Amino acid sequence: MNIHKFNDYLLEKKFNMNITNNYIEILNYLSIDHFDSNLIKIKYLNGIIKIIGNNLIIKRLLKDFIIVKGDIKKISYYIKHIKFKKGEYVFRQGDKSDALYGVINGKVI
Repeated sequence: MNIHKFNDYLLEKKFNMNITNNYIEILNYLSIDHFDSNLIKIKYLNGIIKIIGNNLIIKRLLKDFIIVKGDIKKISYYIKHIKFKKGEYVFRQGDKSDALYGVINGKVI
């Protein structure tokens, strides 16, 4: 990783999660809501991440960065609902992707 990418990574304000073999790196989380060796719940701006596994440990813990290690079996996301007013833009063509949107009611044109 070159120094410019590393600096961008350090100054990143958006939530970010990287998953590798038996590791999960989470950047810009808000709090740890639950922790034991089989379940970790981590709150972020748009919801909660639930990590289920065996022998889960927090390998690194900083104010806005956490590494979870262990035999990870499942990762679940609980997201909050966001309402948009009629005519309000959800995103525009060409916008950088930073979220996944699902339509529960209504339509996107």
